[in-house]
Amino acid sequence: MRRYEILIPLFHNDGSPQSIDVIDNIITDVQRWFGGITVDREVVGEWANADGEVVEDKLIRLTADAGNEAHRDSEGWLRLMKYDWKADLRQDDIWITSYDVTVI
Repeated sequence: MRRYEILIPLFHNDGSPQSIDVIDNIITDVQRWFGGITVDREVVGEWANADGEVVEDKLIRLTADAGNEAHRDSEGWLRLMKYDWKADLRQDDIWITSYDVTVI
């Protein structure tokens, strides 16, 4: 099984809040594709900008699993959707990761 995590920023780079409708649409897209997701409503991340200043991000983390047979389709779908989501959220990039999981 493959697990995917998508980090959705709650704020634009200028500090203004993201549209709740845009965020809800992304959540709906992911839920429909995978059939179910876990939504962590606020996680905090930090990164260093080009000037070396630490920037704090408030994010939503979406977690979804795909069986081995669906994993390649899911990865391709996420790559395509990432372009739309970046534009909708006005972001240079959106962090999407994947890794193998074993359910016990």
